[in-house]
Amino acid sequence: MKLLSWLLTLAVLAPLYAAVDGVVTNKTTGQPQSGANVALVKLAEDGSGSILNRVTTGADGRFAFPENLNGICALETEYAGVLYSQVIPPMLPPNNLQVAVYETTSDAAEVKLDQHIVFVEPGQTQMVVSESFVLNNGTQRTLLDPRQGSLRFVLPAEAKGIVQVSFIGPDQRPRLSEAKKTSLADVYQVADAVPPGESRFDLSYVVPYAGGEGQLQVRTLRQEGRTRVVAAPGVTLEGDGLVAMGAEPRTQAQIFSLSGAAVTLKIRGSGSITEAPAEGEAAESPRIRNVKPSVYDNLPLITGAGGMALLFALMLLYRKPSAPGKDRGQS
Repeated sequence: MKLLSWLLTLAVLAPLYAAVDGVVTNKTTGQPQSGANVALVKLAEDGSGSILNRVTTGADGRFAFPENLNGICALETEYAGVLYSQVIPPMLPPNNLQVAVYETTSDAAEVKLDQHIVFVEPGQTQMVVSESFVLNNGTQRTLLDPRQGSLRFVLPAEAKGIVQVSFIGPDQRPRLSEAKKTSLADVYQVADAVPPGESRFDLSYVVPYAGGEGQLQVRTLRQEGRTRVVAAPGVTLEGDGLVAMGAEPRTQAQIFSLSGAAVTLKIRGSGSITEAPAEGEAAESPRIRNVKPSVYDNLPLITGAGGMALLFALMLLYRKPSAPGKDRGQS
């Protein structure tokens, strides 16, 4: 809350600027992009936005808005059926802003799965399961394939087809996504465009859990990434290919590596993953899986003044960078 209050104060005290201008560059071709639709958007605390004005770039790729800026604003640029978002850094003159767009491709071979992370939080009668897929698009084209989707995943039959999905691209603005059932048993897909850089899909669903024990089958459809399982403190996990990697310091969540395309986990106990309060803070703290980041929470990422959310820190805690040029496999 201290961070949020500070950012709100910063937004109020930010000076008014009389013009916003910049250039849209097609990073695939390396040339200024004409005909791109650019919207100036005022952002609310919950991350939603209201459009202040729209323009289309000229032959030189340039755009300009006459509006005075007050508070937190962003540029939303639509090109080739993909919407790119970029927050305008507060306290800095919004002039000569550089906006990137890309050509699209339906070839998913170059978009690698870096990590698949499964969070398990069993309760008295049900278990909350959250899954995160970290993708890395190392090309200069945006993956866009409405037919085959950008990611396919397995949803346990016990979830009864009910799953909440969100997508966070390189712009760090979370947005809700839609999972659609495929013709394959228990397989769903999402079709959000995946720009160059690192992106993440987050899933959340509930399965039955009673009597202090249960099972969960973890299946992955892609083999090139690493699979991690994060369990609440006090929860016991057993399964083939499951190797303990230690505990996350603040939450004491247990972290495991997992090998195998389909592994059944035997789960005992109950608990939730919560962040322990820092010294001097109140004992009550939020569940890390239930709080969705707002645009204000993400501003430090954009301006370079802060760190990642706890969930993303968990993802990267045991992550090892791949050697340059090393093939991590095909999807």
